[in-house]
Amino acid sequence: DYLATKINEEIKTGVALSADLFYHPKLSKIKWNFRYAVFYCPDFDTRIYQYENDLPGSFSIPFYYGKGNRTYVNATYSINRSTSLSIRYAVTGYSNGARSADLRLQLYWKL
Repeated sequence: DYLATKINEEIKTGVALSADLFYHPKLSKIKWNFRYAVFYCPDFDTRIYQYENDLPGSFSIPFYYGKGNRTYVNATYSINRSTSLSIRYAVTGYSNGARSADLRLQLYWKL
């Protein structure tokens, strides 16, 4: 019986904590944001999906699984009114020493 099986399953949990820092001054040509997150999701069934800011016009929703931390920084430099250059660098580190990194660049030119 499906209901009896669901009742007897153990409850699994995971946790993720994150902090964001944004710097968008009005008169500056550079704006950036930064995130640091730690996570502990011991089972794949406890993975946690978390929205992340990305390059202008896009977003990402990675999941946290295992034990580790994730850091990313986005920066945008406004060259002039119609052109900007954006960069994103993200690193995920796990307690077993494994690491993964992601680098993205975007040149935006408005006609």
